[in-house]
Amino acid sequence: MSSGNASGSDGLATNGWTFIDGQVIGNELVLAHKQSIVNGRSASRLRPSRFAEAAVGVARRVTETGLDVDIRVVRRSVPERHIGRGVRGIDGAVHSVAVWVGSAELNPPEVPQAGAWTWVPDRRITYWSDELCSLYGLESASRRNRSIHEFLQMLGPEDAINVARVLTEVDEAEPDQLVGETFWVPSANQLLRRFHSFGRIVESAEHGRLWRGTSIDVTGFDGAGSSNRSILGMLHGQATGTQSALVELPNLRLLRWIGQGLPEVDWPTGGELTKAVMISSSDVNALDADRIAALPPTQAQSLPVRLKTRDGQLVRAQMRAQILDEPAAVTPALVVIHRT
Repeated sequence: MSSGNASGSDGLATNGWTFIDGQVIGNELVLAHKQSIVNGRSASRLRPSRFAEAAVGVARRVTETGLDVDIRVVRRSVPERHIGRGVRGIDGAVHSVAVWVGSAELNPPEVPQAGAWTWVPDRRITYWSDELCSLYGLESASRRNRSIHEFLQMLGPEDAINVARVLTEVDEAEPDQLVGETFWVPSANQLLRRFHSFGRIVESAEHGRLWRGTSIDVTGFDGAGSSNRSILGMLHGQATGTQSALVELPNLRLLRWIGQGLPEVDWPTGGELTKAVMISSSDVNALDADRIAALPPTQAQSLPVRLKTRDGQLVRAQMRAQILDEPAAVTPALVVIHRT
C-alpha cells in the first residue's frame, strides 16, 4: 500500500494515508496513520503540527460538505496537495475521511481499501456500504443489512469472541465514545486479511442509539498482528461429539458456531439457540449472567437440556455455559452441549 515516496523537502511525510473519524467536529480522532495502526489519537496532535492542521481541515471540509477534496494550496511559500476521500455509510453520511497531505510535486500512494458500517444495538443487525461488502467478497445488491451471526461466522473463533466482547462495550458505551477491534478475515483465495474496525456511539431522535464506523484493510501495516491461531480455536475447531457456540445471554442468541459435532440435531444457522435446545422453566434461571459470574473462575454453569433431532425426537443432553465478560444486559458466553 505504500508507493515508496520519500518525505518532501517541506518535511511532510508522504508515504501513506491517514484515516480520521470526523463524526464529532472538534474531536476528530485518528484511526490509521500512514502505514501504522492507530486508534483514538487526537488528530490535532499529529506531528508535524502543520500536517495536523492541514489534515484536520481536510477532514472537516469533507465531513461538513459530504464532498471529496483534491486541491493544491500554497502554505508558507510551499506548494502542497491536499486530498480527502470520505468513507460513507449507506445513508450517505461520512463516517471517516482518508487524508493525504504532501508536496504538490508528488503523487500520493494508493489509498487503502475501506468501507462503512452502522450497527443497530436494539436490532442486533448491521448495515454495510457497498465498499464494505466488496472488501468481504460479498454481493451488496442482494441485501443491505447483515446479522451479527453472519459476520462473526466469517471470523476465526478467537476474533469472533473478541468482537462479541466489543459488542458488550458498545451496549455500555457513552455517546461519542470510540469503540472497536482489529481482526483477520479470510479472502476468496483463503489468504488472511487484517481489518481495523472502529466506530463512534451516536444518538439521534430519528434512529436512536447507533454504533457507526469504518473498517480499513490494514494487512501489512505496522501493528497489524500475527495470523497465528490460538489453542482455543484449534481445540474447538476439532471438537467431536459436542456442539459449541458463542451466544448472547440471557436469550441464547446465536452469535457463531465454534464447533459442530452433533449432526443429528437440526441446529439453527442464525437467531436463537432455543430453536434446537429445550430448557425447562425451572432451569432457565441458571443462565443468568450474574449467577454464572459468581461461580469460581474454573467452573462453568451446567444444566440439563433436551435436543430436538432432525427426525423430531427429543434426546437428553448437558449444556455448560461460561460468560466471557462482566455481566451486562446482553452478555457474550460460550456454551458447550453434549449428549448424555
